[in-house]
Amino acid sequence: GYAHRLLQAFERHATDEGAHVAEFWTADPASEALLAALGWVVVVERQNYIGGGTWHLLEKRFQKA
Repeated sequence: GYAHRLLQAFERHATDEGAHVAEFWTADPASEALLAALGWVVVVERQNYIGGGTWHLLEKRFQKA
């Protein structure tokens, strides 16, 4: 869907600009399986964070073309 295409565009732009890694925080555990399938990895879990919830820092490393 739209979210998947937006993520692909973000990754493409990041690599076009020379990024070797991208990361972001999320509190949406339902999306983590999809993100893992797309190469994103949880690197930090922070409990009792924003709004008292559990947040995860996800990271994706990019390979040079």
